[in-house]
Amino acid sequence: MVSESANPRSRPRPHLLARQTATFAAWLAPAVLAGCGLALVYAVDPRTPGNYPPCLFLFVTGCYCPGCGTLRALHSLLHGDLSGALGYNALTIALLPFLGAAYCHGLAHAVGRRPIPALRVSHHAAWATLAVVLAFWAMRNVPVSPLSALAP
Repeated sequence: MVSESANPRSRPRPHLLARQTATFAAWLAPAVLAGCGLALVYAVDPRTPGNYPPCLFLFVTGCYCPGCGTLRALHSLLHGDLSGALGYNALTIALLPFLGAAYCHGLAHAVGRRPIPALRVSHHAAWATLAVVLAFWAMRNVPVSPLSALAP
């Protein structure tokens, strides 16, 4: 009869468990920080002057950046106002599901016991995303209707 300790597959592997725990902690920390940040944005209204610092790009140039209005959009979204959130920053709201899916995929890949396929983004998709962000940036600074609706 073969004892359990003689079978290498049945032995516990503490180094793998420690690595999985460390990897999980490394992925959990940003989620906790994001949750705390969202709780702050939920509780403190960014529309009230003085609650948050102004956008540095807007302050220096007088033009809106692609991120202008993100805090107000998240605040509106967290309070259930999707149309208000889209009015502040439609690009952020459109990208949130993709960012969440990428985070969940990375977390599952890092801590899962079974390998999952890597999340691959083609260079065409990356360039298209960059083009959309740059176009959004330019269009939200044009003071002509209907493009002026993109300004926060």
